Amino acid sequence: VQGTSMDPRYLPGELIYLEKRRAPQPGDHVVIEMRPDKDGHQEAFLKRLVAVTPTKLKVAQYNPAKTIEIDRKAILQVIRVMTLADLF
Repeated sequence: VQGTSMDPRYLPGELIYLEKRRAPQPGDHVVIEMRPDKDGHQEAFLKRLVAVTPTKLKVAQYNPAKTIEIDRKAILQVIRVMTLADLF
């Protein structure tokens, strides 16, 4: 984890595990991998999934608390973060 947008749930430097087999559901924490831009630069974000519409992905962060809408055309993939219950 990089940055503090998900603090206090996920702290900078914390290791997370991702799962591609199970589709993310609202309430899950997810990594959103964006499509590369024209210069080949690619970003990924750790957020909490709020809602999915045909055109937008609505996600939330904790620090500062806010909701963000992302155009689904800009997203390469959304991957679910595994919980402790999943791991054990």
